[in-house]
Amino acid sequence: MNAEQWRDGELQSDEERLLNIGLYFRNELLLMLERAEFTNVIVQGDHNDSEAMSDDDFLVFVARKQ
Repeated sequence: MNAEQWRDGELQSDEERLLNIGLYFRNELLLMLERAEFTNVIVQGDHNDSEAMSDDDFLVFVARKQ
Protein backbone atom coordinates (compact mmCIF):
# COMPACT_ATOMS: atom_id res chain seq x y z
CA MET A 1 0.00 0.00 0.00
CA ASN A 2 1.29 3.43 -0.82
CA ALA A 3 -0.07 6.30 1.27
CA GLU A 4 0.48 9.96 0.49
CA GLN A 5 -0.40 13.02 2.55
CA TRP A 6 -1.03 16.15 0.51
CA ARG A 7 -1.57 19.65 1.87
CA ASP A 8 -2.33 22.67 -0.33
CA GLY A 9 -1.25 20.75 -3.41
CA GLU A 10 2.14 19.82 -1.92
CA LEU A 11 3.19 16.30 -0.97
CA GLN A 12 3.94 16.33 2.79
CA SER A 13 4.80 12.66 3.32
CA ASP A 14 4.81 9.35 1.50
CA GLU A 15 5.10 5.82 2.87
CA GLU A 16 4.80 2.30 1.57
CA ARG A 17 3.60 -0.69 3.62
CA LEU A 18 3.02 -4.37 2.96
CA LEU A 19 -0.55 -5.50 3.67
CA ASN A 20 -1.12 -9.08 4.79
CA ILE A 21 -4.64 -10.38 4.39
CA GLY A 22 -5.95 -13.54 6.02
CA LEU A 23 -8.95 -15.28 4.49
CA TYR A 24 -11.31 -17.38 6.59
CA PHE A 25 -14.36 -19.48 5.85
CA ARG A 26 -17.68 -18.47 7.41
CA ASN A 27 -17.76 -21.37 9.86
CA GLU A 28 -14.15 -20.77 10.93
CA LEU A 29 -15.03 -17.21 11.92
CA LEU A 30 -18.17 -18.33 13.70
CA LEU A 31 -16.10 -20.79 15.74
CA MET A 32 -13.50 -18.12 16.57
CA LEU A 33 -16.25 -15.72 17.70
CA GLU A 34 -17.81 -18.45 19.84
CA ARG A 35 -14.48 -19.32 21.46
CA ALA A 36 -13.88 -15.62 22.16
CA GLU A 37 -17.27 -15.59 23.95
CA PHE A 38 -19.15 -13.41 21.47
CA THR A 39 -22.93 -13.89 21.40
CA ASN A 40 -25.88 -12.90 19.22
CA VAL A 41 -23.82 -13.37 16.05
CA ILE A 42 -25.48 -12.20 12.84
CA VAL A 43 -23.89 -12.82 9.44
CA GLN A 44 -24.77 -10.25 6.78
CA GLY A 45 -23.80 -10.08 3.14
CA ASP A 46 -21.86 -7.51 1.16
CA HIS A 47 -22.27 -4.60 3.63
CA ASN A 48 -25.98 -4.35 2.85
CA ASP A 49 -27.58 -5.32 6.21
CA SER A 50 -29.25 -8.31 4.51
CA GLU A 51 -28.83 -11.98 5.38
CA ALA A 52 -25.70 -13.44 3.79
CA MET A 53 -26.27 -15.34 0.56
CA SER A 54 -24.03 -17.86 -1.21
CA ASP A 55 -23.18 -15.38 -4.00
CA ASP A 56 -22.04 -12.57 -1.65
CA ASP A 57 -18.41 -11.57 -2.14
CA PHE A 58 -18.00 -10.37 1.46
CA LEU A 59 -19.54 -11.31 4.78
CA VAL A 60 -20.07 -8.96 7.71
CA PHE A 61 -20.18 -10.47 11.22
CA VAL A 62 -22.09 -8.51 13.84
CA ALA A 63 -21.70 -9.86 17.38
CA ARG A 64 -21.98 -8.84 21.01
CA LYS A 65 -19.21 -9.27 23.58
CA GLN A 66 -20.55 -9.68 27.12
